[in-house]
Amino acid sequence: MAMSSAAGLSISPIADDSIYDTDHPTYAHIALLVDIGFLGMKTLESMSDDTATPSHLLELEKARSNMVTKIVHLGMKKRALLELGVMRERLIKAAMKLWDEQDLEARDRHHNQKPQIKEAIASSSSAESLKRQYQHLFMFPLPTAVSRSLASSGKSSPLSSTSSSADCIPTFMLLVLALFNNAVRCWTDVRNGALAYLLHEMTTQQDSAYEWCKNLVMIQGPSVARQFDIMFRLLFIAAGRAVERNPLREGQRHAFSLRMLGVKYFAAFQVYGAIKDKDKDQCRNSSNNIWEKIMRIGVEHDRSTRDGQSKEDIYTIATAYKNAFEFVRDMSTVDHSDASYQKWHSHFEYLVNKYPPRMSGSEDHRTADPKPNVTVATPITVFSEPHISSHYWR
Repeated sequence: MAMSSAAGLSISPIADDSIYDTDHPTYAHIALLVDIGFLGMKTLESMSDDTATPSHLLELEKARSNMVTKIVHLGMKKRALLELGVMRERLIKAAMKLWDEQDLEARDRHHNQKPQIKEAIASSSSAESLKRQYQHLFMFPLPTAVSRSLASSGKSSPLSSTSSSADCIPTFMLLVLALFNNAVRCWTDVRNGALAYLLHEMTTQQDSAYEWCKNLVMIQGPSVARQFDIMFRLLFIAAGRAVERNPLREGQRHAFSLRMLGVKYFAAFQVYGAIKDKDKDQCRNSSNNIWEKIMRIGVEHDRSTRDGQSKEDIYTIATAYKNAFEFVRDMSTVDHSDASYQKWHSHFEYLVNKYPPRMSGSEDHRTADPKPNVTVATPITVFSEPHISSHYWR
């Protein structure tokens, strides 16, 4: 689309997209309307001075977030990524006011060397270059007050010192999570899903969506636990795209890592979402769903890699199982006598017995846990393979 103008103002073109293609016949008209919409946002921003209240800043970003969500659904995902970068910068300024942390922007710049928002993607189209350019959209610096509340396991509230600002914090956190969600939606379709496999690395950075989801639940309660479920579903969609673009072993491995990461959010949703009912049966059913989901993912990956399966393939699943167990155990009590847990446990034993790991001393893992329903010793406590990392569950 050629350069356009409205009311004598120059509007940057957003067509000629080197990452996304669209054959929509009215794309140029939609693009122009989108340009005008964001130009209106820029005008509103220019009318706000440094004395603008956090509430006013967040109202503007709510409007921007809604517009970004709309253009994501329209398929204009390159433009959405650029606008998410603008939104992120504006939210950092709002966070500096909310928590009175003037060094927040400097800390973000130090930990996250990102390019300028208007830098052209065409400068380099390699996967690594695109990841470097947009990985900052998948993390957001936690203010010190929020980090402290996480460290104290919810004993303190991540609210600011003034009550007027405190009222804005849940809205702020929801906007940060909306930024994460839209970034994942966009990246899943970059080059028709060819780069979806990079999402695992990009979404497991410091100060990721999980930390922000957990903080939101801390101050708002289980009613907002659905934020975990949203990210879980987005990661599963991304996993499907990864294996669709690369159905071979490497693609299956990338899909498995994304699904196991997604289950982290699923487990948190099940646990934190069940708390609101304060019903032991509900919590137990939630735990059942977690083990069923983890086992389903493991069995599917085991089958998809069965041809030419190696010791490394088995250890990949077993290590993911071990890390999943430890994550769930740290959140809630594990009922070892539960049927769904025992099924998962049996599959874990089956995997470990296929290629017994190297043990410390002469202890044998088969004698350490002779029965699936043993509640003290399990394969998890003795499974040890030093060269296998916890890459699939962070």
